[in-house]
Amino acid sequence: MQFTILLKDKGGLKDIPAFCQQQSLLCELVSETPVIEFLIQRQ
Repeated sequence: MQFTILLKDKGGLKDIPAFCQQQSLLCELVSETPVIEFLIQRQ
């Protein structure tokens, strides 16, 4: 299972990876501009 998260809030650059680590999820930063995009997957 995988999904994408799109954000505009720069705080997400820190918050999303921290959340994923707590939940044992893989988190890949795909893009920072113009929108922050993360790809999230189960390990």
